[in-house]
Amino acid sequence: MKTVPTIGSPARARRVAPPGLVVMFLIALISPEAFAQPANDNFASAQVIAGIKSQVPAFATGGATKETNEPDHAANAGGASVWFNWTAPVSAVTVFDTFGSAYNTLLAVYTGSTVNSLTEVAANDNSGGAQSRVTFYAVAGTTYRIAVDGSGGASGNLVLNWTQAGSAGNFQLTSTLYEASERESLSPVFIPPTLPSSILGSRIT
Repeated sequence: MKTVPTIGSPARARRVAPPGLVVMFLIALISPEAFAQPANDNFASAQVIAGIKSQVPAFATGGATKETNEPDHAANAGGASVWFNWTAPVSAVTVFDTFGSAYNTLLAVYTGSTVNSLTEVAANDNSGGAQSRVTFYAVAGTTYRIAVDGSGGASGNLVLNWTQAGSAGNFQLTSTLYEASERESLSPVFIPPTLPSSILGSRIT
């Protein structure tokens, strides 16, 4: 802060804030979420989600960071990830996507108990334009770690959707499909024998 003399009154002065400080104050006042760290920024504080089919409504990921030893999701360094924990209620083909989000997302699904010991189940970048979608076979009772990051560290309003094809029941798996993500990795997707044979061997997109 600097003191500026007032004309005609040498004994009195007014204090003027530096222009940069004023700008920062106005930005914080207008858009406080730009500096707020999401509650589920870290793996250990992942948001718990549940259900066969549901959605996490849009929320801002501005302020999200990347943890030490966190993997690159969908082979992209990212830098603004948020985490979710989802335990599969039934065994079935499952789809997660970020359709409806307002920025370029990365999406990855893992199993594991710590951020530095995760096993990737599926990952994708740009399956639906700038948004992402993964398809995998979820096993009932298994907890999956869902990471959503921004390509190149981007952030914005995130929407997360998921759905399961239905209960697979107690059955012997008889076929396997493979889905190629945008980064050309392959992840197995199992199809129960109760589904029409016409789709067995076809590619899920």
